[in-house]
Amino acid sequence: MSVRDNWTAREELTFYFAETINDDAWRTNVTTVSQLGSPGLEGDVWRVELEDQPHGVSQAALKVFKANFDMQAECLDPINKAKETGTPLLELIEPIARSFVSEATASIDNEHFLQPYAFGRMANRNAILMPVIDGDNLSDYIRNNPDLSMDTRLKLCAELCRAIDAMHKTGQLHNDIKPDNVMVDTSGREPTIRIIDMGFLCRIEDVKSIYGGKPRRVGTDGYMAPEIRLRGAANASTASDSWSVGCTLFYILTQLELVAGALDKKSEGAQNELYERLLEDMEQPLISVVRMERAGIEDQEIGEALAVLLTTHPKNRRWKKRPLIRMAELLEHRRGGGSGSATPTSDPPTDPPTEPKVEPARPRKATVRVPVPPKRTVRIEEDFVKVIVRPVDGMKQIIVLMKDSEGYLRHQHVPQVDTSVSKLLRFTYIDGEVYVLPREGLPGLKFDGKDWSTPKDANKKIPKEGVRIEIDGVQIDLELR
Repeated sequence: MSVRDNWTAREELTFYFAETINDDAWRTNVTTVSQLGSPGLEGDVWRVELEDQPHGVSQAALKVFKANFDMQAECLDPINKAKETGTPLLELIEPIARSFVSEATASIDNEHFLQPYAFGRMANRNAILMPVIDGDNLSDYIRNNPDLSMDTRLKLCAELCRAIDAMHKTGQLHNDIKPDNVMVDTSGREPTIRIIDMGFLCRIEDVKSIYGGKPRRVGTDGYMAPEIRLRGAANASTASDSWSVGCTLFYILTQLELVAGALDKKSEGAQNELYERLLEDMEQPLISVVRMERAGIEDQEIGEALAVLLTTHPKNRRWKKRPLIRMAELLEHRRGGGSGSATPTSDPPTDPPTEPKVEPARPRKATVRVPVPPKRTVRIEEDFVKVIVRPVDGMKQIIVLMKDSEGYLRHQHVPQVDTSVSKLLRFTYIDGEVYVLPREGLPGLKFDGKDWSTPKDANKKIPKEGVRIEIDGVQIDLELR
């Protein structure tokens, strides 16, 4: 077996982990098995086999960083000095090594957070060895499982809320919560959340020293709290993490990104305009409960709890208000079949983490309030619509259509239909109306009880109140939300 001296991102190559290391017990040859996920900005993650199986571990995840710094002088020595002197670690770390050190030294005693095994210098790269997770990141998991049960979605949401609340209780911030930074572990009987990518992790009390005076942001567009987007990373707090959790919960529950998807604010300019407009009324949420319902969050109390996490003013998002725990308790109550409000089971906080008072900058000009006109019955075109497909004796499917886009009902969702084709129905959303077109040649087609097999009249508009169709004797209800 040849041990390589320089890192190459390829399968079945062996490297020595590690020449310089924080824990000698983990020195061993590692052989790459497969790449985990797509290459990131910081580097690659690989599943590796450990030759000597230290501590009984035969496989692990190896994150190989692009940042090139001196492992001893710029990482291990400052870590030791921080332990000896009590100086905050990140004050001793050079910026080039900060992300690496934050992730390598992350230690949160909670089942939903990974504890790194070891870190060091190997094959001319800096790397972290950590537990390997069998599963996908949350983005891919939700996208690849469109028929995921509501019970599972509620479970994942509750776990994420409790995990981040537990981290806040230790006085730490994640600073980049989003679906790509959450893994869904599918190795057990039920899927469960694991939080990864701790490169922006920091203590609440260190926020000002790390980010103060620097007009930079921390986090990811679409999941970043308004106080950070508009005023910078020095305003990071438990409230900004809670906002990011809220955007992630919305994605789990609806399969839609909140800012770029449901609100259709994809460009930098559109998002800047959206966030500036939030300052006009800081007590209003990013998205209303009514609009959440149209996106698929039909439980009003869940919508109201989510609105708290997505309200512009940070005061109700802070840890001492326990918005994440309140949300978790409500979600768990719903999983148990309960209706109405959940009875709080957690104790009130006795020693909340110390954090600075943060408020988004208010607009300089007074906002002119325009009277709201009475509601009209005329339908206003939305940026998206959901088609709820309910086979009478089958599983519900939700098809999300953006404006001028199309989606499909596939054979796998109604396998009772006797056909060899994959796509059975095509849905389109044009000028505020939804149309459905069946695949030519499907047997037993009926639309609202009438024959639907004539090609020239096949593209039907779905009524606002919904309609029942039939394919090969299988009755299917179509609803619009």
